[in-house]
Amino acid sequence: MRYNRKKKLCVGCNRERFIYARKMCQECYRRSQKPIKQSPKKVKPAFGFSGEKELFLYLWNNLDDKRCPISGKPLKSLENTSRFWACFAHILPKGLYGKFRLNPDNIMVVHPDVHSLIDAGTEEQRLNSGYDFSVFFNKKEELKQLYLQL
Repeated sequence: MRYNRKKKLCVGCNRERFIYARKMCQECYRRSQKPIKQSPKKVKPAFGFSGEKELFLYLWNNLDDKRCPISGKPLKSLENTSRFWACFAHILPKGLYGKFRLNPDNIMVVHPDVHSLIDAGTEEQRLNSGYDFSVFFNKKEELKQLYLQL
């Protein structure tokens, strides 16, 4: 079945044409759509870092003892491996505390196994691990107070 379209008066050019959208022909409609100007984002680097990778490398290079502060496991062997980036744990979650995402004080360099216990482990799993997580959770409370003062 063939659809027989009828020409109607375009409100843009006042000519009888096939209507495209908003009572205008295709030519007038496209002309009426102004290009959206994207203002260039002037991103002010938070805490002096433009991204997490830059922050993580800064922390790694300025780390005195390359051992996990919670488990005591060495971290040096993880450099240049796929697990390296899992060594950097946000103390305050970056989703809830976005302003501290690039705060160096909000990152703790830990072993990836410890990081997964912090993020996805239960309280029972953390207790059974034998590690002392008090360093992490004390720092978390400290940072929450600082964040609330912003």
